[in-house]
Amino acid sequence: MVKDLQKKFILTAMTAITLLIVVLLGVINIFSITLSHDENNRVLDMLCDDAGDKKPMHPQDKDDKLKPTKPFGDRDGFISARYFYVIFSGDVAITTDVSRISSVEEETAVVAAREVLSKSEKGNYSGFLYKRVTRPDNTTLVLFLDTSQQTSVIFTTFIISLCAGLICWGLMLLLVVLLSKRAITPIAQNIEKQKIFVTNAGHEIKTPLAIILANTDAMELHNGENKWSKNIRAQAMRLSGLMQKLLTLSKMEEGNITIPFEEFDIGELTEDTIQAFYEPALLKGIEIEENIEKNVIINAGREYITQLLTVLMDNAVKYTQGGR
Repeated sequence: MVKDLQKKFILTAMTAITLLIVVLLGVINIFSITLSHDENNRVLDMLCDDAGDKKPMHPQDKDDKLKPTKPFGDRDGFISARYFYVIFSGDVAITTDVSRISSVEEETAVVAAREVLSKSEKGNYSGFLYKRVTRPDNTTLVLFLDTSQQTSVIFTTFIISLCAGLICWGLMLLLVVLLSKRAITPIAQNIEKQKIFVTNAGHEIKTPLAIILANTDAMELHNGENKWSKNIRAQAMRLSGLMQKLLTLSKMEEGNITIPFEEFDIGELTEDTIQAFYEPALLKGIEIEENIEKNVIINAGREYITQLLTVLMDNAVKYTQGGR
């Protein structure tokens, strides 16, 4: 019993912890992706404003008196961006700048720019984020920003957060396992006390019940059977049956009982069980109407199915006012 409770406690606790870690990691990675996407768009817009108008400032061109570069929103922060652009006049490429990226040649840049001329103004192309802008002089600027570094940062963040989540999950599992037995000990003790009480009470009640039935037999032997002796016997037998069911339930919860399974016709069993309730039903003016399908074979504990049918019929007769 303790092991079963411990397993359920661990399963419940780890399910809650797993959901919490998944939500937390999801929020962290979604925030990282959103932040990177917004920053890429800011960089792309800034580069499109500068491209072709003036030479982008390189680190060696900076004045030593300039303030330090800010992380976001400052033009100096875009010096390290890897990009290339092509300016078209009609369908003719008049300017191509690949000086800020070493992995792309001018011919490749022009081919890529022509391919996105007919596409949306902003989108993704082979790992690059591009933007197409129509300039005041009726020329078209197509600028490609390399986002591989940002993608690498997102992937690294995902791997680190995943590893951290798995480590935390493992540590929490170890902690829950170590504390689970202590957490369920009071509950297990209460359940054990209840079972001991039921077992002891069942055995203790058997003795007075046996005496009551014996005295009832003796009374009927001397004075004859009457309605009071019948009621005493019926209620004593009912109480004995209830105690037996409580003891059986206690054994089943402890796992100390094995239910013997066998194949039998439940229709035939139902018909035999109902026979015992015709007389009590008749005394209350209740008519029992049978509609039992025969040859329905099941594999179950015959004794417990009989008890179930008996309880159902007993309740039906007991709580039905009259009629069918």
